[in-house]
Amino acid sequence: MSSTRRNTMNRLHGKAATLFLVSLISAATLSVGSGTATAAAAEQGSSSFAPDDKTLSTPLAAIATANDAPQSSLASAVREQLDSASKVTDAAGQLPVEISVAKGALQQVAGELRKLGLSKLDLVDAGALSAIHTSISAQQLKTVGKLDGVRRVAPANAGKSTDAGAVTSQGDAVIKGPEARKTTKDKPTSADGAGVYVGVISDSINRKSVEVADPDNPGATKTVSGIEAAQASGDLPATVNVLNDGPANTVAEPNNSSDEGQAMAQIIYDEAPGITQFAFASASEESKSVAINRLVNAGVKVIADDIYDITDPVYQDDPSAVAAENAVSHGISYVTSAGNRGGNSAFETQPAFVADKSKKEANPAKPVNPALEDFGNGVTNKKIATIANKGSVYYDLQWKEGWGTAKSDLGLRLVNSAGKLLTATSLSDDDDVASGIPQEGVSYKNTTGRAVDVYVQITHKRGTPAPSLLRLRSNKDFVAGFGNAITVNAGVSSAKGVIAAAASDWSTPTVPEECSSRGPVTHYFDQNGVALATPAVINKPDVMAPDGVATTVDGFDAFSGTSAAAPATAGAAALALTAYPAATPAQIKTWITSGNATTPAAQGYGANRVGSGLIQADLLVGLAKAQADAVAANAKK
Repeated sequence: MSSTRRNTMNRLHGKAATLFLVSLISAATLSVGSGTATAAAAEQGSSSFAPDDKTLSTPLAAIATANDAPQSSLASAVREQLDSASKVTDAAGQLPVEISVAKGALQQVAGELRKLGLSKLDLVDAGALSAIHTSISAQQLKTVGKLDGVRRVAPANAGKSTDAGAVTSQGDAVIKGPEARKTTKDKPTSADGAGVYVGVISDSINRKSVEVADPDNPGATKTVSGIEAAQASGDLPATVNVLNDGPANTVAEPNNSSDEGQAMAQIIYDEAPGITQFAFASASEESKSVAINRLVNAGVKVIADDIYDITDPVYQDDPSAVAAENAVSHGISYVTSAGNRGGNSAFETQPAFVADKSKKEANPAKPVNPALEDFGNGVTNKKIATIANKGSVYYDLQWKEGWGTAKSDLGLRLVNSAGKLLTATSLSDDDDVASGIPQEGVSYKNTTGRAVDVYVQITHKRGTPAPSLLRLRSNKDFVAGFGNAITVNAGVSSAKGVIAAAASDWSTPTVPEECSSRGPVTHYFDQNGVALATPAVINKPDVMAPDGVATTVDGFDAFSGTSAAAPATAGAAALALTAYPAATPAQIKTWITSGNATTPAAQGYGANRVGSGLIQADLLVGLAKAQADAVAANAKK
């Protein structure tokens, strides 16, 4: 140990939108946040894309439309605006996309994509949730959208992030790691993680270089990789297998990757210094399920993961959850971050849609304008946030219909107090019936030079009856009092057998961090979008661990949030596997969630905040050792 450390966006939709988008861009040069072009957009409304465009989600439809426009510069202008709010292009200028495909059509669509010259395809075979991740050009958008079996083409990385925070503390002693590793007469061999191969999933692990003293040139320094520096200081073992890493940092894009995965590995290694090798898989640019499968194939015994995607299905499992369950079935203990969404970043309601009084109907008996969600007392423009200048935000809307079987078409708009769009692209209006995907997403970046109040409108175009439940989520807090729903990360955290870790500050370790997400999770559909006979209530989070552990990674010397809690819990699991190598993921999770390997949380905090309480590595190792002794005793009989 070193002496310095111990312990979708906006979606324009409609045939008419094809025309007004081009005119908006050319007239207003897409001045994001200026409001100069937004009034026309708000008044224009939306209608249906031509059939061949139904599969393109709004930001990609906007790019495809602009790409066909007379002025070739329009495509880059659209892309620049969308990129300012949420990255849609990669370093090569391509568009990373997730192509949702119909059940049973995965190989067929993959074959057609290869004919188009696309060789790097990440296939996710998950029934109705099947998808292909790849990168395509703007010119290929409409061609890909027309392929048989394609349900939707959307930006692949719209809502991805990690669960890092920003408070410095020490955690190993808090969970009694030293006691767990201590040898005794009854435990002559230290439970230190020896023999346990641990995998980590995050954004990157070795994309930052470090200046260190050059032993061959006194007084001089040399540049080495982050992993080399951490190995030299004793903060990582000699073997770190990087199965794939995040995008490289460049002069133009210096913050593509943070090496948060290395910070996580250092936390685990602090607690389990007997570990001799790590494996790392990035989920920054490829699907998380692919990253999980990489680690399964590598043969790891524990996985720590802190990648979340706000666009994951909230009312059923997603492909990453299916992959995580597969990992558990292969004998891998899987720990993930519960999320840093706090208690005010999700809103759920039984919708009540009313006529849009701001629009005149030629025939009120047969309205053509979308209905609007009534948030109460006739309010259809609801203030949800104030975004500082240069601040950005993402909103995800989902409703209670099966993924791939949606019959309702909803929309999402970010507007001002008068109901006018904030920017030309601050709306999402996919054809959800055509895709069968019950989701809309909008991103917004404020470049006005002042704080902007954000109001939301939720529209209902078709589908009878309307959905009985909808949920709006954000990667930033709503205004006080608006959030009312569970905020635990969707996807892997609710998968069977997975341990979701909440976070607490080391100085008050039995009190959860305010940012730590709340549970429980309720699923209404199976992974194929088929309604469950009885809703499945999944108690989350499972356990709590301290955050804020210092690491040597630049930017993570103050590492907090559930991104730090997940590896702390994974480190304890590695210690248990040293004490009893035959322990199954189910046994380890049972020991952790039973309350026999934790300290109760402070009074007033329920299981929906802290799970079974603060993990205690010494108690967990004791349970593992007792099981090992019992098995050995039975073998002698």
